[in-house]
Amino acid sequence: MEQKVPDGRSVRDAPPASPGRRVTGPARLPLLVLLAGLPGAPVAVRAAGPAHQTELWCPAPEADRRIEALRSFLQDAPGDAEAQVSLAWLLYRYKNANAEAAELCGQVLRQRPDDFRANELAGLIAFLRGDAAGAFDHWLRLLADARPETERYLLALPRIVEGADRRRHLDQVLQRLSDDRQTTCWLAAHATWLTANRLIDLRRFDEAQGRFRALRPIEEWMLIGPFDNESNSGFGKSYGPEEEVDYSESYQGRDRLVGWRVLAPMNLDGSADLADLLYPNDHVLAYVVTFVHVPAETNALARFGVESCARLWVNDQPVWSRDLPTEFAFDQHTAPVVLGAGWNKVLLKVCQYERGWRFLFRLTDSQGRPIDDLRASSEFHSTPAPDAAPRPEFDFARPMLEHYQQVLDGNADDESARYYLSGALGASKLTSERARVLESLVERNPVCSEYRLQLARAYLDDEKPEKTLEQLKESIRLDPANLQARAVLAEFYADRGLNDRAREVLDAVLQERPDWAGARRVLQRVYQSEGWTEHAYRQARRIHELTPDSPWAAANFAGHCQIRGYLQEARELYQKVLDQEFTNGAVRAALVTMAVGQERHDEALALLAQMQRVEPAANDHRLNRIAILLTRRQYQEAITLCEEALAVNPADFRVHRQLGEIYQRLGQDEKALACFREALTFNPDDQWLRKYVDFLAPVQNPAFARFGVSPETAAEMARNRVDPAGYPRAGAVVLLDHRVTQLFEDGSSTDLEHQIVQILNEQGRRAYTRIPLRGSQAEIKRAVVITPQGREVEATKVSEDEIHFDQLQPGSLIEYRVVYFNRPNEWMGRHYSGAFLFQDEVPMLRSQWVLLVPPGRKLNYVVGGEQVRLTQSEFGG
Repeated sequence: MEQKVPDGRSVRDAPPASPGRRVTGPARLPLLVLLAGLPGAPVAVRAAGPAHQTELWCPAPEADRRIEALRSFLQDAPGDAEAQVSLAWLLYRYKNANAEAAELCGQVLRQRPDDFRANELAGLIAFLRGDAAGAFDHWLRLLADARPETERYLLALPRIVEGADRRRHLDQVLQRLSDDRQTTCWLAAHATWLTANRLIDLRRFDEAQGRFRALRPIEEWMLIGPFDNESNSGFGKSYGPEEEVDYSESYQGRDRLVGWRVLAPMNLDGSADLADLLYPNDHVLAYVVTFVHVPAETNALARFGVESCARLWVNDQPVWSRDLPTEFAFDQHTAPVVLGAGWNKVLLKVCQYERGWRFLFRLTDSQGRPIDDLRASSEFHSTPAPDAAPRPEFDFARPMLEHYQQVLDGNADDESARYYLSGALGASKLTSERARVLESLVERNPVCSEYRLQLARAYLDDEKPEKTLEQLKESIRLDPANLQARAVLAEFYADRGLNDRAREVLDAVLQERPDWAGARRVLQRVYQSEGWTEHAYRQARRIHELTPDSPWAAANFAGHCQIRGYLQEARELYQKVLDQEFTNGAVRAALVTMAVGQERHDEALALLAQMQRVEPAANDHRLNRIAILLTRRQYQEAITLCEEALAVNPADFRVHRQLGEIYQRLGQDEKALACFREALTFNPDDQWLRKYVDFLAPVQNPAFARFGVSPETAAEMARNRVDPAGYPRAGAVVLLDHRVTQLFEDGSSTDLEHQIVQILNEQGRRAYTRIPLRGSQAEIKRAVVITPQGREVEATKVSEDEIHFDQLQPGSLIEYRVVYFNRPNEWMGRHYSGAFLFQDEVPMLRSQWVLLVPPGRKLNYVVGGEQVRLTQSEFGG
């Protein structure tokens, strides 16, 4: 499978930089370039003088020589900050001499507190030592300098901030970057995104919406789906909307016909989570289309984030694609496009595969600014015919990922560019590409402990545990003081149940840093997995004491207080967290649960309504509100919410089922039954509801009715008994062995088994006195003994796992019909596997298996035996 960076080129084998595209950012002057070919290092360094403009890397074999040259130079010029920073970086990268590197950075920062490279490295070393506060203080200073790599630290700071004062300081810096017109556009966009999300956390929803709207996300879309995408097979398949966008057309979707509809509502941030709007919502895909108008031809950038895989067309021309699943990130992909004067069609194919199903799309000018005279519409507009000519290239401002990709296009040996590219790929959630870039980085410089740690994290995200462990151990061997690597190793062990190894690593770390909350978090997890609740509680309390302003620590401790029944303390802690992090879903759910448990229904409803404001398409919030309304017998309000939910997602079977339950409470049984049946049309795999509907209005399964053996036919077969003399070695003869299997989309199935067996002698009686039932969900339709005189006697006992025919005697028949409800196979996902034995040591006169497969599903089968005949036909039921 080809892996590409967002502009479609291979990370490893990218072509040379195009002369038509410039590299933004400051010039990069090579360090000690005069060393090569000169007679002596000291002379070379002195000749270079201040020209060592912070070149922070070199070919690994030259590291010793360059380090000694810098040491020699600093003996003559001990206050040269550039040389000190350069030496610090080389010591860090090639010697893991982090203590000396940190001391050099400290010397520089005492003279130049805002030195970018010194703060960057000092922050890295602090982070590796488990000092998140120190890393934050250094990295926050980097935001004043809009270099391409600044983006990496801008995105990292919200994840490591600790303490209310630092949080307020970061909020102020982000808001200033967002509002300052001099800020680089891509940096300002990220600052605006982070600021808006922070405002949501503070429940300042109107202000947050204003910030999001300033980014100009496109919110006018039409939607169609879901289409089948089993194992991402639909990514390369062309469904109808790719051939032509016609709002009047319907197409065969995953399990029914689907048509175009308006995509609404969008989330507060301008994104859409298609999993809230469509069902089924796993292993499926959908198309969204919008039409954008510009008054004149415009060079534009498509800036978008998408969860899972996607393809993009503009005016029917493919401009971008990615078939590797990713998590969502803001502006994680960039595609240069040329918009023609007038209306332009933008079609996006969003594939759900292994991840979520969310996207956010916007268009900017070539420098990343919103296009003022662009307008979007979901209404259909005629657009120009596709142009067969190649798309023209144009100069555009590049954020970190594209910038360092282009730097590497020009110089594949640039270690710093490769390092920053890996960070950019990580920030964009492009895990596979990130791992590949880090592999090449480690290949070029195998001695840097941090590179090994970053590669281990990439392997962990890419689900490669063996490689993860190998890199973690090597990172620690290279630098035993790398506490981050040791903590990740402990967490790696804990995730795999190797708690003794995890505790051994953590005990050693905490001896060196007893106040490190990060290590104590992992230790708490180990205690919880062992069931040592008292020790876990103590760790949670200690973490909260060490970081009292940390929302995570407060929420964690609140959970342990709630388990112990300290409900008032838990509630206060949860509320403290929610005042700072409204987007913390676990805390919101805990507060709603506590409020409902204490019958504070108004409080719970208000909280859920606020959550609905942020995610207006999420029916989970509506269903929770409905559940509370039902406890208060507010049935009409609950019905109104159900109707609102179905307007958002007409295929949400949960809402149809809930609406049916409400009508049942109101005594409107016909409406209830109609709702239940509607739920089953969208989710035929709901076995409980299917059985309940059969109970309310018994109707024979149409598949079983058509392909099962009728009672009249069974009775005729029972009358035509065989002569035992014809089977001298058999204990019994199976007159009928019939199975009908109906498969459903999620891999579950329903079987009807029907057997009639004639008992010939004592051997047969012993074999058939007990009939084992397979599976955990079996419904006995018929279980009788038919005596030689033709009298029917019910089975003496039916248990969960077998039928008892204690009155069975030679010459009798047994007949039983059983319906089995089978869950999907856990390790095969939505796939089904089954086998049917047409003949074994007991003679079988008639043996038949009918298998009903959902439309569009591929069937692979193997038939053994010359007497087995296979036929296929359509079943419209």
